[in-house]
Amino acid sequence: MKSPMLGFFCVIGTGMIKAYRLFQALSLDVALGAVVLSTAMAKYLGTELTWAVQLSLFICVWLIYSFDHLMDSDKQISPSVSLRHYIHYRFRRGVICGMVAAILMGVITLFYLPSIVILWGVTATAFIIIYFLLVRYTRFWAKEVFVALGYTAGVFLAPLSLTVELMIPDVILLMTVIFLLAVVNLLTFSFFDFEMDQQVGFHSMAVRFGKRTIRKTILGLAFLSMALTMVLYSLEQAPSLYAMIVLMNLSLIALILKPSFFREDQFYRVIGDGIFFFPLFYLLYA
Repeated sequence: MKSPMLGFFCVIGTGMIKAYRLFQALSLDVALGAVVLSTAMAKYLGTELTWAVQLSLFICVWLIYSFDHLMDSDKQISPSVSLRHYIHYRFRRGVICGMVAAILMGVITLFYLPSIVILWGVTATAFIIIYFLLVRYTRFWAKEVFVALGYTAGVFLAPLSLTVELMIPDVILLMTVIFLLAVVNLLTFSFFDFEMDQQVGFHSMAVRFGKRTIRKTILGLAFLSMALTMVLYSLEQAPSLYAMIVLMNLSLIALILKPSFFREDQFYRVIGDGIFFFPLFYLLYA
């Protein structure tokens, strides 16, 4: 017979798991991870992000991902197949209301942003509009690469705009590494979601080229990202950050090497989105 205390902790644990799954299904972890990574890049470049810049980045990333999921959720999907798309379909009005509130909050934060960040942000907006037009009106299959480009641009937008230094080789190399990491991350999700994407008619690179090809591509790009990171490591500018990037890549490689283990309860999403919080160690201890 279970003790009342054990039952209490089971209830608390179950509630926390459900809350986290909702947090993740709404892409709040992705937006928060982008802020963590961007703050780490700012530290690397010798600058700091204000609360307004961080909040604006969080809002922008969350709005982009939410709008993307709303577009995908035109078709009704069972929560057992994709909780993320089911929530955006079932609670569409609530998500839209949240997006409107986020937009209003974003407008307010504009008054606290440096003008250079706003200027760069307007330029990035054009890139985002092109992406959504491609997704909406074409059978766009290179979604993962395009999103990775946008994600990388968003992460580096504020840090680069606020630094007085010109683009130097190590910064360009670091941007390439982060871009490759983002591509590997998105292709990993594409790999795991292959059957669901086929079932509901979503376009992805895995559906386009097949799981075997995508698996080889993921491993190749992950090892390339780590090789470039080791080049950065030889410069000895931020070894703890480079170590975190290698660990992020190794985590994604583990997902691909043991897909059956990480597929249960969509644990691969916890790992895949969670790696972008690894740079917290660089921010706290470097």
